[in-house]
Amino acid sequence: MNPYLFKGETLEEVLEKVRKELGENALILDTRYVDKKGIFGFGGEKWVEVKAIGERRRRPPQIPELAEVRSEVIRLREEIASIMRSDSKQIEIDPLHKELLKRGISHSLAKKLMSELEENFPHLQDPVERALKIRDLLTQKIKVRKAASQVNSPALWSFIGPTGVGKTTTIAKLAARFKLEKNLSVALFTLDTYRVGAVDQLEVYSQITEIPLKVIRKPEDIYQGKEEFQDKDIILVDTAGRSQKDKKKMEELDQYLRILSPTETHLVISSTTNQKSLKNILDHFLTFPVDHIILSKLDESTSFGEILSEMIERDLSFSFLTCGQEVPDDILEAKSDSIASLVAGAGE
Repeated sequence: MNPYLFKGETLEEVLEKVRKELGENALILDTRYVDKKGIFGFGGEKWVEVKAIGERRRRPPQIPELAEVRSEVIRLREEIASIMRSDSKQIEIDPLHKELLKRGISHSLAKKLMSELEENFPHLQDPVERALKIRDLLTQKIKVRKAASQVNSPALWSFIGPTGVGKTTTIAKLAARFKLEKNLSVALFTLDTYRVGAVDQLEVYSQITEIPLKVIRKPEDIYQGKEEFQDKDIILVDTAGRSQKDKKKMEELDQYLRILSPTETHLVISSTTNQKSLKNILDHFLTFPVDHIILSKLDESTSFGEILSEMIERDLSFSFLTCGQEVPDDILEAKSDSIASLVAGAGE
Protein backbone atom coordinates (compact mmCIF):
# COMPACT_ATOMS: atom_id res chain seq x y z
CA MET A 1 0.00 0.00 0.00
CA ASN A 2 1.60 3.27 -1.13
CA PRO A 3 1.61 6.35 1.14
CA TYR A 4 -0.12 9.54 0.02
CA LEU A 5 1.08 13.12 0.66
CA PHE A 6 -1.44 15.81 1.63
CA LYS A 7 -0.74 19.57 1.96
CA GLY A 8 -2.63 22.52 3.42
CA GLU A 9 -2.32 25.75 5.38
CA THR A 10 -3.35 24.18 8.72
CA LEU A 11 -3.16 20.73 10.27
CA GLU A 12 -6.95 20.60 10.58
CA GLU A 13 -7.36 21.30 6.88
CA VAL A 14 -4.91 18.55 5.92
CA LEU A 15 -6.44 15.96 8.26
CA GLU A 16 -9.86 16.69 6.75
CA LYS A 17 -8.39 15.94 3.32
CA VAL A 18 -6.98 12.67 4.67
CA ARG A 19 -10.37 11.61 6.08
CA LYS A 20 -12.16 12.44 2.84
CA GLU A 21 -9.69 10.52 0.69
CA LEU A 22 -8.68 7.61 2.91
CA GLY A 23 -11.44 7.36 5.50
CA GLU A 24 -11.44 7.42 9.30
CA ASN A 25 -9.11 4.40 9.53
CA ALA A 26 -6.26 6.08 7.65
CA LEU A 27 -2.83 5.72 9.29
CA ILE A 28 -0.75 8.90 9.70
CA LEU A 29 2.94 8.20 8.99
CA ASP A 30 4.47 11.65 9.28
CA THR A 31 3.55 15.31 9.91
CA ARG A 32 5.84 18.17 8.89
CA TYR A 33 5.57 21.98 9.24
CA VAL A 34 7.31 24.07 6.56
CA ASP A 35 8.11 27.76 7.16
CA LYS A 36 10.40 29.64 4.74
CA LYS A 37 11.07 33.26 5.76
CA GLY A 38 11.35 36.30 3.51
CA ILE A 39 11.36 40.12 3.57
CA PHE A 40 9.90 41.60 6.80
CA GLY A 41 9.07 37.99 7.66
CA PHE A 42 6.94 37.69 4.54
CA GLY A 43 7.39 35.75 1.36
CA GLY A 44 8.18 32.35 2.57
CA GLU A 45 5.74 29.58 1.93
CA LYS A 46 4.04 28.22 5.04
CA TRP A 47 2.27 24.90 4.92
CA VAL A 48 1.67 21.57 6.65
CA GLU A 49 2.50 18.21 5.06
CA VAL A 50 0.96 14.92 6.21
CA LYS A 51 1.95 11.51 4.88
CA ALA A 52 -0.71 8.80 5.35
CA ILE A 53 -1.74 5.36 4.07
CA GLY A 54 -5.18 3.85 3.60
CA GLU A 55 -7.68 2.73 0.99
CA ARG A 56 -8.91 5.56 -1.25
CA ARG A 57 -12.66 5.88 -1.12
CA ARG A 58 -14.60 5.21 -4.26
CA ARG A 59 -17.03 7.99 -5.00
CA PRO A 60 -20.54 6.72 -5.86
CA PRO A 61 -22.03 7.83 -9.15
CA GLN A 62 -23.99 11.04 -8.70
CA ILE A 63 -27.42 11.88 -9.98
CA PRO A 64 -27.01 14.96 -12.25
CA GLU A 65 -29.62 16.99 -10.36
CA LEU A 66 -28.03 16.14 -6.98
CA ALA A 67 -24.58 17.03 -8.29
CA GLU A 68 -25.89 20.38 -9.50
CA VAL A 69 -27.48 21.18 -6.12
CA ARG A 70 -24.29 20.16 -4.33
CA SER A 71 -22.22 22.36 -6.64
CA GLU A 72 -24.48 25.34 -5.94
CA VAL A 73 -24.20 24.80 -2.17
CA ILE A 74 -20.40 24.73 -2.44
CA ARG A 75 -20.41 27.91 -4.51
CA LEU A 76 -22.60 29.73 -1.96
CA ARG A 77 -20.37 28.60 0.89
CA GLU A 78 -17.30 29.92 -0.90
CA GLU A 79 -18.99 33.29 -1.53
CA ILE A 80 -19.97 33.61 2.13
CA ALA A 81 -16.46 32.63 3.25
CA SER A 82 -14.97 35.21 0.87
CA ILE A 83 -17.18 37.97 2.27
CA MET A 84 -16.27 37.00 5.83
CA ARG A 85 -12.55 37.00 5.00
CA SER A 86 -12.88 40.43 3.40
CA ASP A 87 -14.64 41.89 6.44
CA SER A 88 -12.06 40.30 8.73
CA LYS A 89 -9.18 41.91 6.82
CA GLN A 90 -10.78 45.33 7.17
CA ILE A 91 -11.05 44.90 10.94
CA GLU A 92 -7.60 43.39 11.54
CA ILE A 93 -4.34 45.36 11.27
CA ASP A 94 -2.40 44.50 8.14
CA PRO A 95 0.24 41.84 9.01
CA LEU A 96 2.91 43.98 7.32
CA HIS A 97 1.92 46.93 9.53
CA LYS A 98 2.23 44.67 12.57
CA GLU A 99 5.68 43.54 11.45
CA LEU A 100 6.89 47.14 11.12
CA LEU A 101 5.80 47.86 14.70
CA LYS A 102 7.35 44.61 15.90
CA ARG A 103 10.69 45.71 14.44
CA GLY A 104 10.66 48.99 16.33
CA ILE A 105 9.32 51.31 13.63
CA SER A 106 7.29 54.07 15.31
CA HIS A 107 3.50 54.10 14.97
CA SER A 108 3.55 57.36 13.02
CA LEU A 109 6.23 56.19 10.55
CA ALA A 110 4.62 52.77 10.11
CA LYS A 111 1.26 54.42 9.40
CA LYS A 112 2.89 56.76 6.87
CA LEU A 113 4.67 53.89 5.09
CA MET A 114 1.48 51.81 4.86
CA SER A 115 -0.48 54.82 3.60
CA GLU A 116 2.11 55.45 0.87
CA LEU A 117 2.04 51.77 -0.07
CA GLU A 118 -1.74 51.79 -0.52
CA GLU A 119 -1.67 55.10 -2.36
CA ASN A 120 1.08 54.16 -4.82
CA PHE A 121 0.38 50.44 -5.21
CA PRO A 122 -3.35 49.98 -4.48
CA HIS A 123 -3.69 46.69 -6.35
CA LEU A 124 -0.54 45.01 -5.01
CA GLN A 125 -1.55 41.91 -3.04
CA ASP A 126 1.49 39.61 -3.00
CA PRO A 127 2.97 39.81 0.55
CA VAL A 128 6.58 39.57 -0.64
CA GLU A 129 6.14 42.32 -3.23
CA ARG A 130 4.39 44.52 -0.66
CA ALA A 131 7.25 43.99 1.82
CA LEU A 132 9.81 44.87 -0.86
CA LYS A 133 7.92 48.07 -1.70
CA ILE A 134 7.83 49.01 1.98
CA ARG A 135 11.60 48.53 2.15
CA ASP A 136 11.97 50.77 -0.91
CA LEU A 137 9.75 53.44 0.63
CA LEU A 138 11.76 53.25 3.86
CA THR A 139 15.02 53.56 1.91
CA GLN A 140 13.78 56.75 0.25
CA LYS A 141 13.25 58.35 3.68
CA ILE A 142 16.78 57.64 4.95
CA LYS A 143 19.21 60.51 4.46
CA VAL A 144 22.95 59.94 4.16
CA ARG A 145 25.94 62.26 4.01
CA LYS A 146 26.81 63.60 0.59
CA ALA A 147 30.44 64.39 -0.14
CA ALA A 148 31.03 68.02 0.69
CA SER A 149 32.05 70.38 -2.07
CA GLN A 150 35.69 71.45 -2.05
CA VAL A 151 36.54 73.41 1.11
CA ASN A 152 39.68 75.23 2.09
CA SER A 153 42.20 72.90 3.71
CA PRO A 154 42.34 71.75 6.30
CA ALA A 155 38.80 70.42 6.69
CA LEU A 156 37.97 70.09 10.38
CA TRP A 157 35.60 67.40 11.61
CA SER A 158 34.48 67.32 15.24
CA PHE A 159 32.99 64.23 16.88
CA ILE A 160 30.65 64.64 19.84
CA GLY A 161 28.39 62.36 21.84
CA PRO A 162 27.75 60.79 25.24
CA THR A 163 30.30 58.63 27.04
CA GLY A 164 31.01 55.10 25.87
CA VAL A 165 29.68 55.32 22.31
CA GLY A 166 33.06 54.75 20.63
CA LYS A 167 34.11 58.22 19.45
CA THR A 168 37.86 57.65 19.87
CA THR A 169 37.83 54.29 18.08
CA THR A 170 35.69 55.77 15.30
CA ILE A 171 38.19 58.60 14.80
CA ALA A 172 41.07 56.11 14.67
CA LYS A 173 39.26 54.13 11.96
CA LEU A 174 38.54 57.23 9.88
CA ALA A 175 42.07 58.58 10.27
CA ALA A 176 43.55 55.31 9.04
CA ARG A 177 41.10 55.12 6.13
CA PHE A 178 41.76 58.69 5.02
CA LYS A 179 45.53 58.19 5.15
CA LEU A 180 45.81 54.66 3.72
CA GLU A 181 42.90 54.53 1.26
CA LYS A 182 42.42 58.16 0.21
CA ASN A 183 46.04 59.27 0.58
CA LEU A 184 45.10 62.35 2.61
CA SER A 185 47.35 64.07 5.13
CA VAL A 186 45.61 63.75 8.49
CA ALA A 187 46.06 65.28 11.95
CA LEU A 188 44.27 64.71 15.26
CA PHE A 189 43.05 66.96 18.05
CA THR A 190 41.87 65.52 21.35
CA LEU A 191 39.87 67.47 23.90
CA ASP A 192 39.30 64.32 25.95
CA THR A 193 41.59 65.07 28.90
CA TYR A 194 39.06 63.91 31.51
CA ARG A 195 38.84 60.20 30.82
CA VAL A 196 41.67 58.12 32.27
CA GLY A 197 43.90 56.83 29.47
CA ALA A 198 42.07 58.68 26.70
CA VAL A 199 45.06 60.79 25.65
CA ASP A 200 47.41 57.83 25.99
CA GLN A 201 45.17 55.78 23.71
CA LEU A 202 45.37 58.33 20.89
CA GLU A 203 49.08 59.01 21.48
CA VAL A 204 49.91 55.33 20.98
CA TYR A 205 47.75 55.25 17.86
CA SER A 206 49.40 58.46 16.62
CA GLN A 207 52.86 56.94 17.00
CA ILE A 208 51.91 53.72 15.21
CA THR A 209 50.30 55.45 12.23
CA GLU A 210 52.61 58.49 12.20
CA ILE A 211 49.58 60.78 12.30
CA PRO A 212 50.34 63.91 14.38
CA LEU A 213 48.28 64.58 17.51
CA LYS A 214 47.63 67.83 19.38
CA VAL A 215 46.25 67.66 22.95
CA ILE A 216 43.85 70.55 23.58
CA ARG A 217 43.83 71.44 27.28
CA LYS A 218 42.52 75.01 27.01
CA PRO A 219 40.75 77.02 24.28
CA GLU A 220 43.98 78.82 23.30
CA ASP A 221 45.51 75.48 22.24
CA ILE A 222 43.01 75.27 19.38
CA TYR A 223 44.46 78.31 17.64
CA GLN A 224 47.97 76.95 18.05
CA GLY A 225 46.92 73.54 16.73
CA LYS A 226 45.26 75.03 13.65
CA GLU A 227 48.46 76.93 12.92
CA GLU A 228 50.58 73.78 13.32
CA PHE A 229 48.37 71.69 11.03
CA GLN A 230 47.44 74.26 8.40
CA ASP A 231 49.17 72.15 5.72
CA LYS A 232 46.99 69.08 6.43
CA ASP A 233 44.01 67.95 4.37
CA ILE A 234 41.82 67.11 7.35
CA ILE A 235 41.87 67.40 11.14
CA LEU A 236 39.72 65.01 13.20
CA VAL A 237 38.72 66.27 16.65
CA ASP A 238 38.00 63.88 19.52
CA THR A 239 35.90 65.46 22.27
CA ALA A 240 35.30 64.13 25.76
CA GLY A 241 32.19 62.05 26.20
CA ARG A 242 29.64 64.08 28.09
CA SER A 243 26.46 63.25 29.90
CA GLN A 244 23.71 65.31 28.35
CA LYS A 245 22.54 65.95 31.93
CA ASP A 246 25.80 67.69 32.90
CA LYS A 247 24.99 71.30 32.07
CA LYS A 248 28.48 72.61 32.90
CA LYS A 249 30.23 70.11 30.63
CA MET A 250 27.77 70.78 27.81
CA GLU A 251 28.43 74.52 28.08
CA GLU A 252 32.17 73.83 27.94
CA LEU A 253 31.70 71.74 24.79
CA ASP A 254 29.72 74.57 23.23
CA GLN A 255 32.60 76.97 23.93
CA TYR A 256 35.15 74.66 22.29
CA LEU A 257 32.96 74.07 19.23
CA ARG A 258 32.54 77.81 18.70
CA ILE A 259 36.32 78.28 18.66
CA LEU A 260 36.92 75.18 16.53
CA SER A 261 34.33 76.27 13.94
CA PRO A 262 34.30 72.77 12.40
CA THR A 263 33.39 72.21 8.76
CA GLU A 264 31.41 69.13 9.86
CA THR A 265 30.16 67.93 13.24
CA HIS A 266 29.29 64.25 13.66
CA LEU A 267 27.17 63.06 16.58
CA VAL A 268 28.14 59.49 17.51
CA ILE A 269 25.29 57.35 18.87
CA SER A 270 25.44 53.71 19.92
CA SER A 271 22.91 51.44 18.22
CA THR A 272 22.33 49.81 21.63
CA THR A 273 20.74 53.01 23.00
CA ASN A 274 17.16 52.56 24.18
CA GLN A 275 14.43 54.83 22.88
CA LYS A 276 13.98 56.94 26.01
CA SER A 277 17.72 57.62 26.31
CA LEU A 278 17.96 58.26 22.57
CA LYS A 279 15.33 61.00 22.69
CA ASN A 280 17.08 62.60 25.66
CA ILE A 281 20.50 62.47 23.95
CA LEU A 282 19.17 64.01 20.75
CA ASP A 283 17.22 66.72 22.58
CA HIS A 284 20.42 67.92 24.25
CA PHE A 285 23.14 67.31 21.64
CA LEU A 286 21.11 68.73 18.77
CA THR A 287 21.39 72.13 20.42
CA PHE A 288 24.82 72.06 18.73
CA PRO A 289 25.10 72.43 14.94
CA VAL A 290 25.18 68.70 14.17
CA ASP A 291 25.58 67.81 10.48
CA HIS A 292 25.48 64.01 10.55
CA ILE A 293 24.93 60.96 12.73
CA ILE A 294 27.43 58.12 13.11
CA LEU A 295 25.72 54.94 14.28
CA SER A 296 28.19 52.81 16.23
CA LYS A 297 28.29 49.27 17.63
CA LEU A 298 26.00 47.68 15.04
CA ASP A 299 27.53 44.33 16.00
CA GLU A 300 26.14 44.70 19.54
CA SER A 301 22.50 45.39 18.59
CA THR A 302 19.70 43.41 16.97
CA SER A 303 17.02 46.13 16.83
CA PHE A 304 17.36 49.29 14.74
CA GLY A 305 13.76 50.36 14.13
CA GLU A 306 13.51 52.79 17.03
CA ILE A 307 16.74 54.64 16.18
CA LEU A 308 15.90 54.73 12.48
CA SER A 309 12.40 56.10 13.17
CA GLU A 310 13.83 58.85 15.36
CA MET A 311 16.41 59.83 12.73
CA ILE A 312 13.81 59.98 9.95
CA GLU A 313 11.31 61.93 12.02
CA ARG A 314 14.00 64.46 13.01
CA ASP A 315 15.24 64.71 9.41
CA LEU A 316 18.82 63.69 10.35
CA SER A 317 21.37 62.17 8.00
CA PHE A 318 23.81 59.31 8.58
CA SER A 319 27.49 59.57 7.65
CA PHE A 320 29.14 56.34 8.83
CA LEU A 321 28.30 53.02 10.50
CA THR A 322 30.70 51.12 12.76
CA CYS A 323 30.45 47.42 13.49
CA GLY A 324 33.43 46.28 15.59
CA GLN A 325 36.78 47.19 17.11
CA GLU A 326 39.09 46.49 14.17
CA VAL A 327 40.96 49.54 12.83
CA PRO A 328 40.45 50.60 10.06
CA ASP A 329 38.18 47.83 8.78
CA ASP A 330 35.02 47.98 10.88
CA ILE A 331 33.59 51.21 9.51
CA LEU A 332 31.36 51.80 6.48
CA GLU A 333 30.07 54.83 4.67
CA ALA A 334 26.33 55.06 5.28
CA LYS A 335 24.06 53.96 2.43
CA SER A 336 20.29 54.27 2.55
CA ASP A 337 19.53 50.78 1.25
CA SER A 338 21.97 49.14 3.67
CA ILE A 339 20.44 50.97 6.63
CA ALA A 340 16.91 49.99 5.55
CA SER A 341 18.03 46.37 5.37
CA LEU A 342 19.10 46.51 9.02
CA VAL A 343 15.40 46.78 9.83
CA ALA A 344 13.77 44.95 6.93
CA GLY A 345 16.25 42.14 6.37
CA ALA A 346 17.66 41.22 2.99
CA GLY A 347 15.37 38.26 2.38
CA GLU A 348 16.33 34.59 2.25
